[in-house]
Amino acid sequence: MTVLGTPRAAPVAQSTRTAGKPTGTCLHCGAPAEERFCCAGCAGAHALVSGLGLDAFYRRATAAAGTLRPDPAPPVPLAPHAEATEDGGFRLDLMLAGLSCGACVWLVEQALAAEPDVTRARALLTTRRLSLAWRGERARAEAFAALLARLGFRAVPFSLPCIAAADDAETR
Repeated sequence: MTVLGTPRAAPVAQSTRTAGKPTGTCLHCGAPAEERFCCAGCAGAHALVSGLGLDAFYRRATAAAGTLRPDPAPPVPLAPHAEATEDGGFRLDLMLAGLSCGACVWLVEQALAAEPDVTRARALLTTRRLSLAWRGERARAEAFAALLARLGFRAVPFSLPCIAAADDAETR
């Protein structure tokens, strides 16, 4: 279904079973899967991407298989880090864990651009930084983080020490 409710053709599952072992791949993250998706998180993320009409993400994605799974860790509160702007809105710089390719950048920017109160959403792959600005309440930061989490990205306040720690963790 699209956001407006028009049915959309579902991708064909790339899976067959052989002695109970996964032989196909998850339609969202590319990890081994017996069904269309490897987990409920990926099923939800795929539904969101499709519902927003952003299916082109799957043609653009170059992330390693299994890296786009939604993060089950509890979210970090972001509203306290949002800064008021002169025009009455808010801005927030975030670091996105899981941002691994140009298609991820495109997906994040397009999904946030679909939100009516977002005035700016710019993601940079090299630093995994997302600069976000919106009109409305400071608490909307939590809704944006939830949207990103449903897509498979974990948002935390941007800081250079966080990037260094994340890079160290990924290279271990």
